[in-house]
Amino acid sequence: MSTANIFLQHSITAADGDTEGLPVAILEALSTGLAVVSTRHSRIPEAVEEDRTGLLVDERDVTAMADAIRALLTDESLVQEFGDNARTRAITQFSAERSDKLIRDKIGL
Repeated sequence: MSTANIFLQHSITAADGDTEGLPVAILEALSTGLAVVSTRHSRIPEAVEEDRTGLLVDERDVTAMADAIRALLTDESLVQEFGDNARTRAITQFSAERSDKLIRDKIGL
């Protein structure tokens, strides 16, 4: 990820309805400051703020996925803006410290 400009993940719901939850790879991409292109799948939209940290498309919409990739590949300032926002979001919403605090607050410590 250290040499990438954007992170791509096209997740889909399986034929039997199985989904993957919130992919760790997306959280890793956000934390390294990468703009993300992914799908509106399962819990991905909870992590990727559309038009702020990345672009989201519908599952199996390969045309929209290509358009989103193209939009970022042709706009370096947008990639930088999304990447900066992504890193901030990862730190403030998905860090180990935040998780620890949420758990401690929930159990009253």
